[in-house]
Amino acid sequence: MNILKAIVDFVWIMSFITIPPLIALFGFILISNEPIGIPIKLNGVEISVVDQQTKILLVFIILAALLILYSIFLFRKILRSFQRKKIFTLEVIKNFNIIGILLLFSSLLSGIPAFILKLLKKEAGFEMGLNPFVMLFCLGLFFMVLSEVFMIAKTQKEENELTI
Repeated sequence: MNILKAIVDFVWIMSFITIPPLIALFGFILISNEPIGIPIKLNGVEISVVDQQTKILLVFIILAALLILYSIFLFRKILRSFQRKKIFTLEVIKNFNIIGILLLFSSLLSGIPAFILKLLKKEAGFEMGLNPFVMLFCLGLFFMVLSEVFMIAKTQKEENELTI
């Protein structure tokens, strides 16, 4: 548990180091009408010319990243509760469900605009395999199922405590 908490804390700290410069870069791209010389690849779509479509995609990508960042914050809270041996609490169950919902929205916010941009550029195709959209969507569903499992376990624990 301590190793997982340390890894999540490291990711949390590193995100605060990298997210502000990225948001500043994306803010510059959104404000500027000139294309930058650095090609940007987001969700399998290379953005070289900055037009209104790509600016909208960037806004959705930024929102998706912020939702993931908040999910990491909630996951840190859950791990902290686990360290305190508070496992089957309503707060933990609620946070698992919120993480699941945030990850679902994040996958939709980043996946659907990227697919639409591929359609507009006539680069859309059918690919089998795991991509970030599918992985994030499945992870969101997993956290929602985990929330339900914890709710059932909490109910069972309370029933067992009443019969003892």
